[in-house]
Amino acid sequence: VGTVRFRDARADFYKMAAPTSDNSLRGAGSMGDLGTYTLGGSYLNQHGVNPAEKLNRFNLNGNVAIHLTKWITAEASVQRIRSNNPYQDDSFSGIDHTLINLPPTWNITNGFMPDGTPVFLSGGTQPQPSLQWQIANEFNKELTNRWIASQQLKFNIGAGLHLNNNAGLDTYVSEYGRFINQRPWLASQGINAGSTNQRKSTRTTINDDLTLSLDSRALGESQFRVSGLIGGNLYSQDFAQLTGTGTTMVIPDYFNLGNF
Repeated sequence: VGTVRFRDARADFYKMAAPTSDNSLRGAGSMGDLGTYTLGGSYLNQHGVNPAEKLNRFNLNGNVAIHLTKWITAEASVQRIRSNNPYQDDSFSGIDHTLINLPPTWNITNGFMPDGTPVFLSGGTQPQPSLQWQIANEFNKELTNRWIASQQLKFNIGAGLHLNNNAGLDTYVSEYGRFINQRPWLASQGINAGSTNQRKSTRTTINDDLTLSLDSRALGESQFRVSGLIGGNLYSQDFAQLTGTGTTMVIPDYFNLGNF
């Protein structure tokens, strides 16, 4: 009869996470009496024990400070962030639940037949496809893009009196998608198979502060000291979100969309 297989199915499916790649670069320099600058960047490439999950994040930033005159200084900063994160449902709703309940005699190392169709974990009219098919066709993903920019102007009026202006812009775009691809063996029976839920969120924030400040100083010949600050703020934020869903995908290349 041969040796009876007795192995935890999770040991065959989950893989040792690949080493995390975290690269960063930073540089700074001087422009003499004119000012200084800095540049930096980093890239993170992280994988999970589930072969379908990963996190990629890119960050780039720069700063420059300039002495325009002996009375006026300016500083500008910009930052670019991009994050991509595909992932699976976890716990009871995901493949973890299936793996825990598989008998140790079940070999899941091969998830596809030679013709590309999935190996099935169960029978009946609605069989469950292999875990390899599920992670390739049923997943979530989120892509985030963000720009942050700021500028500071400082005017030294004299005698410890300063006029400052700080302006900033922040743009944020998040694209989320949940994909449950069509199961052709169900569509051939006229059974609903497949759905998608997608959402795009955008946010733009503008902020501007204008202040007039007076440095601390003695009040005449007394021991009392005075200082002052007066200013105003302008703030604006715009937010938008678009959501679309698709369901009851029965015929290939045909989609019955709802709430879009």
